[in-house]
Amino acid sequence: MNSYEEWIKRARSSLELAKSTDNELVCLEDLCFQAQQSTEKALKGLLIFYGVEPEKTHNISILLQELEKHIEMSRFQNETIF
Repeated sequence: MNSYEEWIKRARSSLELAKSTDNELVCLEDLCFQAQQSTEKALKGLLIFYGVEPEKTHNISILLQELEKHIEMSRFQNETIF
């Protein structure tokens, strides 16, 4: 994935999978994994949008720390981007 639009598209897809709570065959830990994936992909998309090549990591804290170097994070506290 090269463009931030693709990362955001994939983040939305993972978020929709994480919301799939109506199927009793789906394990809750799998839903949690999709929620984590959604967050990771969205952060990587934002970094790319701001011209930063995201680190190859699954650590959300590291991605947030990198993003904070480029934007004021408080503006997103009460905002939904999806």
